[in-house]
Amino acid sequence: MPFSLGSNSNNTSTSSDKPTDIELMSYAQTILQDNLNNPTYSHYKGDYTFINTNLRYKIEGNVTLNNSKEKFYMIIEFLDKTYKEYDLISLQVGNDTIYKK
Repeated sequence: MPFSLGSNSNNTSTSSDKPTDIELMSYAQTILQDNLNNPTYSHYKGDYTFINTNLRYKIEGNVTLNNSKEKFYMIIEFLDKTYKEYDLISLQVGNDTIYKK
């Protein structure tokens, strides 16, 4: 299921600009919120790791569920170089696979 990103009149990026770390962190937080029950996570971009290969991004960080802090790993893939829509490819929290396409 592709996630569509809303337009923002304050957004100065052009249609072919890659997403910023802040944008990637926001996408990760949205995915965590949509797929986990009441997660808490950092709002500081330095607490995340972003690895880019073509249109795919691997995002790593920590999430707390039920008072237990776990490492999460997710892979998202943008549909094209406009970077406006992406698919969630996989989400793993600790040793548990939450989603895999």
